[in-house]
Amino acid sequence: MRGGQVSVELLVVLSIVVVILSLMSLFVYQKYVRGSDLKIFVHGNRIINSIAGNVNEINAVGSGFSQHFTLPESLYGNREYSVHFFRNESVVYLKGGSFLRGVELSWSAPLSTVEVGCLLPECGVQCNGSSSEICLRVNGSMNVRVVNDNGVVYLTTPYHVMQNGVGRYVIPVFGNISYSNESCLGGSYVYFHGNTADDSMNLVFKHNSSVDGDVILGFREVVGGFSVNVSDNLGELTPSGGSWRLKADECSGGVLNFNRGVHMCIMPYFEHDLEWFWLDGDGSIVALDENSVLCLSYP
Repeated sequence: MRGGQVSVELLVVLSIVVVILSLMSLFVYQKYVRGSDLKIFVHGNRIINSIAGNVNEINAVGSGFSQHFTLPESLYGNREYSVHFFRNESVVYLKGGSFLRGVELSWSAPLSTVEVGCLLPECGVQCNGSSSEICLRVNGSMNVRVVNDNGVVYLTTPYHVMQNGVGRYVIPVFGNISYSNESCLGGSYVYFHGNTADDSMNLVFKHNSSVDGDVILGFREVVGGFSVNVSDNLGELTPSGGSWRLKADECSGGVLNFNRGVHMCIMPYFEHDLEWFWLDGDGSIVALDENSVLCLSYP
């Protein structure tokens, strides 16, 4: 009888110990979660203030100026996050995951302008499908260029032109030049053209083929608006299945007009080996790889 009583008392004591340990573990876990979420909050606050500070600085200095900043790949604890702008709203928002399952943290910071655009490829897909929202879902460490173009502040890629891991800033060819009078200069060229007659910015393709071979340009990661301004052969620059064809000719090509800012990547396919160049506004010519993707961003 005595032995049975001792066993019952031992079980009661062990049960109490287990309950106490469970409560202590829960308390420690909650403290850990709160501490981790506090670190997330501090990190998110630092990120959103960096975004707002860079946008506001570039908005203040005026058109033509740019600077760079880096977005970290994640919040503290490898928590994903996204950056949000809303049209006609001078606020930037940041949303990220908490250590508590199903809980989303959010931050906001004021902006000095409602004219904000995003030309990064990661902005091509909206986070929630809202037409008034500009959303950047960060999926890795990102070097972002912030540039002011005629009062619009864009978040865009670090360089105007990127191919084979090599980036460069370029100067548009300015002037009121008639496309039909331009020469192909003995080769195939692509360049930015600033039309001084209407202040528009364009992307010009000139293709000189002395052999019977077309050039097919496949367009990917297109962000921003543009339209076909000139096509010297009927229908050749009309989008068709994501690729455009420059027909074999003495001098072929066309002009894309950027409505505002734009980012695009072009995969060229030359039916015959031809030299392909980037033409800069200072007269310099850079050879391009006809077998590699060429990514362009303007401004």
